[in-house]
Amino acid sequence: MSVELRKWLCRVIPWLAGLLLAGLTGGTVLVTDGSLPSDLQGIQWMWLSAVMTVVLLLWLAGYIMNPQRTVRIVSETVQWVLMGFGAVEALHGLGQIAGIYPSNHSLFVLTGTFYNPGPYSGYLAAVLPVALYRMLILNGKKDRLSVVQYYLSICVLFLICSVLPAGMSRAAWFASLMSCGYVIFRVYRVKVKSFISEHRYAVLGMCIVGALFASCAYFMKRDSADGRLLIWKITSQAIAGNPWGEENGRTFSAIYGDAQERYFTDCEYSESEAWVAGTPDFAFNEYL
Repeated sequence: MSVELRKWLCRVIPWLAGLLLAGLTGGTVLVTDGSLPSDLQGIQWMWLSAVMTVVLLLWLAGYIMNPQRTVRIVSETVQWVLMGFGAVEALHGLGQIAGIYPSNHSLFVLTGTFYNPGPYSGYLAAVLPVALYRMLILNGKKDRLSVVQYYLSICVLFLICSVLPAGMSRAAWFASLMSCGYVIFRVYRVKVKSFISEHRYAVLGMCIVGALFASCAYFMKRDSADGRLLIWKITSQAIAGNPWGEENGRTFSAIYGDAQERYFTDCEYSESEAWVAGTPDFAFNEYL
């Protein structure tokens, strides 16, 4: 291999790896199959597995040839592609609120390209701190490219903040606050530490107010929170009763229904638990 060709490959392969890795995997959220119910992600997993077999090999080749450049380019490309898809999802959600695009769930107006507002809000909450980070590190730079990227980051930040409250996902709100707070601390670590040491009582008051808002978030959708807790409680009991999972192919709904019947027959339950009891298709908890 000639020296010139090697230099050209060292420059090009990291960019190809970054664009493919971020674009194809990020585009998983846009892959749909009209023949399947919208809550089944089989086609997305097939797409993702096929993409990764190609992209990871290319990423590995770029890392071997030029590790520092590959890591930097892949990192920045992933950030911008995530922000791009986040902006698309936010615009899609705003269109659903305005009645331009149909929802994917009969009970909710806002779902984006997802099945319901929960994962949709979670996706936006994952992109929000990325956009905030790009905006903060680009702030104050005067070159034209940095200025353009700075204002693009602000646009993505504004779009997500406009639609995220409408998703009514408390988990996404808390995730956004915690992750954005961490980003601010990492970028302005010295200033944050100095502010905390100089304004201890103000920070304590902010923590108390935050705790009050957290309790208000529970009462805002109390039945939803109580129902989720009941699902986790009964699912945990079903796992404890049969930890090895030998259910002969029975569905989660069947296992959960039996466990819930035993719970309401044998145990003392509260009125709120009886009120929110149902027949869920999922545990809404990846660990369980």
